[in-house]
Amino acid sequence: MLREKTQRRLFRIVFLLGCVLPTLALASWSAVRLHHDYQHWMLGLAGYSLGVELQCEKIATPRPGEYEIEGLRISYEGELLAQCN
Repeated sequence: MLREKTQRRLFRIVFLLGCVLPTLALASWSAVRLHHDYQHWMLGLAGYSLGVELQCEKIATPRPGEYEIEGLRISYEGELLAQCN
């Protein structure tokens, strides 16, 4: 049997690793994904993959894995190719 002080210390470590840290990690991940800069970084990455510059007014995620983009402008070397509202 462990001493009471050791049991308390072990319980605190298990609680921290099993409850507090996963909760903080999930909250941080969600906050970063909802941040305006992350959404525009993601749009820039998609534009880089396609070889064009993408700009938009608003990005929303109504469901996981689904994005609604409003006011999308697609340009190549400064020349506007398409605009969707």
